[in-house]
Amino acid sequence: MPDRWIQLCTDGAVQVDSRTTAAGSVLRHGNGEWIIGYNKFLCECFLDGLALIQDRRYTGVMIQMDNIEIVKAIQNSSSTVLNSTLIKQIHQLLANVGLWVLQYIPREINKITDSIAKMVFDTRQAQGARTFNVKYYGAVADGRSDNRK
Repeated sequence: MPDRWIQLCTDGAVQVDSRTTAAGSVLRHGNGEWIIGYNKFLCECFLDGLALIQDRRYTGVMIQMDNIEIVKAIQNSSSTVLNSTLIKQIHQLLANVGLWVLQYIPREINKITDSIAKMVFDTRQAQGARTFNVKYYGAVADGRSDNRK
């Protein structure tokens, strides 16, 4: 991936008993250098990632996620699979970031983001968006909540 590009990896998680969905995202520079990892409830996470990218000056963005239905819905703007308002918001944000590529990747390859997404369900942790200072898989212990006192 070119140096002036940025990578947004997103992974969703579902807690069946509470019917709660969440997502984790990781932003990396084109050279693979870690920028930020964070988790939130599902739709907010992807939109926030795109909003963060707009604030920086990158040539393009590589978006990777493990949900093929969402990938197809974003690529096919006439899709009725997902909430059309959400898809329109995503397309508006993508129009502002310039060049972009959207790829499906299996969850097994997206382990860091999968771990961050699942942390939303840990009731021992503080509520709200959390950011992570993680550089490799397995070092997710440095999570920080945005609403700590």
